[in-house]
Amino acid sequence: MISMSKSFNVGDHVFIISNGVKIDELTVISVSGNFYTLRYVESGGGTRLASHRLYTSREEARPSSVKLTIGEEDYELSGNK
Repeated sequence: MISMSKSFNVGDHVFIISNGVKIDELTVISVSGNFYTLRYVESGGGTRLASHRLYTSREEARPSSVKLTIGEEDYELSGNK
């Protein structure tokens, strides 16, 4: 799926996928072109990411399925209820 370029403003809350699993909430603290300086809501730490890594909601960030390989077997785990 091809997504359109996203744009956020200072003060907006955004979500990212950390370590391929955890969804974190951050606040935009500055914008420079396509890059955003962000502050983690929970820890207060910061990071700088491109817009394609940011999501507008926790639901948008949640993958619909995850592929898992154990040995030579492939499994698909659905995140949908």
